[in-house]
Amino acid sequence: METNFLTGWDNESELEDFRELMHYQEYCGEQFLIEWSEVRERIYAEAGLYNEWNIKSPMFDYTVAQTRTNGCVSYGVSAGIEDTLCMAQQKGKWSDLLRSCSPWLYGGYHNIIRGRPGSGGCSMSGMMRFIAQYGILPYDTQPKIYADGEVDWNKNARSWKQVYEKWGSEAAKFKIKVAKLPRNFNDIVACLKAGYAIPYGTNKKLVLDKKTGWYRLSGSTMHCMSWSGYGNGFTYNKNSWLDGRGKQRLEDVKIQVNSNYFDCFVILDIERTRESKQNFGL
Repeated sequence: METNFLTGWDNESELEDFRELMHYQEYCGEQFLIEWSEVRERIYAEAGLYNEWNIKSPMFDYTVAQTRTNGCVSYGVSAGIEDTLCMAQQKGKWSDLLRSCSPWLYGGYHNIIRGRPGSGGCSMSGMMRFIAQYGILPYDTQPKIYADGEVDWNKNARSWKQVYEKWGSEAAKFKIKVAKLPRNFNDIVACLKAGYAIPYGTNKKLVLDKKTGWYRLSGSTMHCMSWSGYGNGFTYNKNSWLDGRGKQRLEDVKIQVNSNYFDCFVILDIERTRESKQNFGL
């Protein structure tokens, strides 16, 4: 397990930093990720069954407060994992719902990307490599991790090594299969219609109107969120802060996809290595 945390790159331009980070993360993640070309035909076939399944959104909405880690990527990816499992259950392909332990993802992600701060909120290949290679922990592990010494990952990502040494074998029972999505709006819509969640990062900020339940574009900030479900001209966006789930117009999704800062993946499957293994995907 890597434990060499660096301070990141020193480019003056944030966009240059982002591009270099993307290049690095794609390099470190490519051997663990499924190529989109391998699953595209299957996804489009499942999207064609949308009217039969008629799954517009996940049934459950977990709202969490990020009081201990400021890791929007870890919470956004956790939402994607939980939503994919929930929608798979609705399709009759999964019997168990599983909440994800976000702090485990936070520490592991920062290990993979070598502690690079700043634009991490819209570059996620490092996180995808982590969940594919090392797995996830169930949510009920979270209070146990905190009880082990109140590890402050915001100040010292190296301390995650202690967590890995204690919980790594448990996480290895739950490995996630993910595919890197191209910057293609139609491919993203197909994944949503097929019932898969898409964690994504962008600098196009969204604000939730709590009276109407709709998200709207508003300014710029580096941030990770998750799309899931499909309706007539909209999807559901799950912010990784406290806003919760709301509707988002697909026309705004297209704007985010075409922005300078954008990275997204589709959560395909969870590979359970226990005897009760019940994969629903590949």
